[in-house]
Amino acid sequence: LEGAVALERTLDEPIAVGQSPTFLSAMCALWDDDVETAWSALTSIDRQAQARSESWRAIVLTHLAEVELRRGRTDEALTAIEEAMQIAEFWNVVHAEATVLATAALVRGTVGDVDEARRAGERALELMRPVGYDVIVRVAEHALGFLELSLGDVAAAHAVLEPLIMRSGIGQPTAEAAAPDAIEALLGMG
Repeated sequence: LEGAVALERTLDEPIAVGQSPTFLSAMCALWDDDVETAWSALTSIDRQAQARSESWRAIVLTHLAEVELRRGRTDEALTAIEEAMQIAEFWNVVHAEATVLATAALVRGTVGDVDEARRAGERALELMRPVGYDVIVRVAEHALGFLELSLGDVAAAHAVLEPLIMRSGIGQPTAEAAAPDAIEALLGMG
């Protein structure tokens, strides 16, 4: 991957965000909880996507919002998610909108905007469950489980997180991120 990123930097024409080794590298760093490396790569990709007016920028911004949350920068996470929503609505791409909504649920839940977090997470599920887009469904479920756990409803958190964990393979990034919340919910249930 490092070789692909180095090669990408030498190209005269940029690679589309969805195929960019730098974007893939950012995602790997995020999954490895290397938030500073993820932030650096995502901000670089965001500048490129913005310069080319790519619809993928909405997806980049959702991941940047998650990174900003992990960095403790909730205002920046909110800004990123709001801008991502505007882009997704402009391009009218349903899976992009659902991706933004799923991450918005996590961001809004973290800052205590319970109603908006729940609305965003449920809307993401409503859009993606019928088409089987489980990658986005898992993100929304994780956000809703985290929200229920944060509100002290361990049974509701377990009801959301257990199916996510059970149907996800070992090493699946969203399931790994949700596992501590699922364990906390189980412990809370006694």
